[in-house]
Amino acid sequence: MQIENNYDKEIYNGDVGFIQSINYKKREIGIKGEEKEVTYDFKELYEIGLSMLKLLKKSTHTINRV
Repeated sequence: MQIENNYDKEIYNGDVGFIQSINYKKREIGIKGEEKEVTYDFKELYEIGLSMLKLLKKSTHTINRV
């Protein structure tokens, strides 16, 4: 899940995708979203997070508020 807008790649907060490839030599990860595949340099990985963890944290926070 994209957790930060990246206007250069046209990927926005909340966009979801799946890891398609990891290239250790080039230090890149390919992630396929609903509309396109985007390549991230290892230095850009702070922009993405595991969506299941984000959803669990949000739902737990909502439950605790009630």
